[in-house]
Amino acid sequence: MKVISSRDNQHIKNCLKLKQKKYRDDTKLYVVEGQRIYDEVTTYSSHSIKQVFVVETEVAKYNFTSLSADIFIINDKLMQEISDTTSPSGILAILEKPIWDIETVKQEGKLLVLLDNIADPGNVGTIIRTSAAFDVDGLFLNKGCVDPYNHKVVRATMGGILHLPIFANITISDILDFKNAGYMLVGTSLDNAINYYEYDFTSPTILVIGSEAFGISLELLNKCDKLVKIPINPAMDSLNAGVACGIILSEARK
Repeated sequence: MKVISSRDNQHIKNCLKLKQKKYRDDTKLYVVEGQRIYDEVTTYSSHSIKQVFVVETEVAKYNFTSLSADIFIINDKLMQEISDTTSPSGILAILEKPIWDIETVKQEGKLLVLLDNIADPGNVGTIIRTSAAFDVDGLFLNKGCVDPYNHKVVRATMGGILHLPIFANITISDILDFKNAGYMLVGTSLDNAINYYEYDFTSPTILVIGSEAFGISLELLNKCDKLVKIPINPAMDSLNAGVACGIILSEARK
């Protein structure tokens, strides 16, 4: 263990830079915060821990002896600096992004979720959490989506990001490859759609969730094999994207 007391320390500077998407992309690293998700990483996850920052008063809570990562003890002020929350929990870890094989997912998967231009971190985090809970085989995000390793997204996943293959910057070409491999592309829409519980989810399926404001993009909508809807009160325009995804995935896993 090493003690860091200065904001000018290079490890602190690097940790702060992980709030930037470009730096996360360049380094293939991201940040998780809090005891709950840290315990999940060390117990269940294959995500590799590179560094841990822990405040002095919290060190006794953890057993770092079997951890190969660098452990840095910092004060409350530094934790407040590097944390993305107003009330830091006292521990923060830098993890290496896992490398998932899209061909393996294509061959072995049965139920996948594709997010189309969803920019809200809370919605994306909720959908990742929900997808992990329902054992979805993979989650795709196109370029219009927020980075799944954004601090706010990671926090909203409540650990779900550790248990799900995630692929960002998915293209139409990638989706067509899955369709050619036998997957049905099923979009969510209020127009010309069947009720979601009428669709047979035993077929290999990619469920497409669009943004609440604009729905699924026309280019992707035109590639869908089926459209499904959730019957709702006609006085309401739509459901939250995360809620809609959860309802449909619950049906898919019956």
